[in-house]
Amino acid sequence: MKLSIIIPIYNVEKFVERCFLSICNLKMSPNDFEVIIVDDESPDNSINIIRKHQHKIKNISIISQKNRGLGGARNTGLKIARGKYLFFFDSDDFIITDKFELFFNEIYSSNVDVGIGDFYDYYDNDNFKPSIFHFRNRKLIEITGKECIQKYYRKNINTMVWRSIYKREHLLNNELFFNEGIFYEDVNWTPKVLALANKIKYVPIYFYNYVQRSGSIINSTYSEKKFQDRMYVNRDLLLFASKLSINEQKEFGYLAIVGTFVAIGKIQTSTNINTQMRKKINDIILFPCSNYLFIRIFILLYKIFPKISNYILYKYYGG
Repeated sequence: MKLSIIIPIYNVEKFVERCFLSICNLKMSPNDFEVIIVDDESPDNSINIIRKHQHKIKNISIISQKNRGLGGARNTGLKIARGKYLFFFDSDDFIITDKFELFFNEIYSSNVDVGIGDFYDYYDNDNFKPSIFHFRNRKLIEITGKECIQKYYRKNINTMVWRSIYKREHLLNNELFFNEGIFYEDVNWTPKVLALANKIKYVPIYFYNYVQRSGSIINSTYSEKKFQDRMYVNRDLLLFASKLSINEQKEFGYLAIVGTFVAIGKIQTSTNINTQMRKKINDIILFPCSNYLFIRIFILLYKIFPKISNYILYKYYGG
């Protein structure tokens, strides 16, 4: 089997039909792909909507489990998938079917570990715009994971799991599973997947519509749990990076420090930074990976003038 499409389902009854039907329209041979639906104890009518259309897919599995969050649902699909490649599809979004097929065929024929495409930010009333996260000049390229992290990741790739397809063997051999029960599991997962890849291919095809909605996880209210989870992810990225080359450590350091600064700004919209939070912040900024000059300068200023630094972070990143 060529492709496994994994769709976690939780509280998306307004969107899931459009998502599922965009898969039903694939012109791939029915024997070449499977769809794995993971019902993460969704409280609404989402699964019944899927069941209404499930006869349109030859190879479909619907799995119900106790709620484990997005990371847990993706792990369930990953462990039972049979396809050579995996596509993690968010159930409130939808693909541009013919463009997805072009994208997939290009990646499949190249036999790379990861294939990266482009996406639209999709708004109400069919308003959409191309994402700013694309490779320089939008040219077809094939690179190593090390090259991707060092030359392209920071400016050209965000952490969205669904903008890529992944060779199942690459994920399983490197034990690349998602964190469960935390926010930002994709922030922790995606750069590791790319860094460990032998070959990555970028294909400049817009195949995915990323639906912008106020009730999504990414747009929900910032909380202390989100702050704590982000600190965990930042530290875990730095620990992972400590085993990589110096230049890769530098890029991971950038991701972790910037992520920390953004978290500081956002948490101040709802609560004050307490002693425990400050300790976790200090754990991050004391790692030796942050080799960018302006990052070192800002860390120094943060240590010397924490109140002023916090005000600046709140001004730019709060809200």
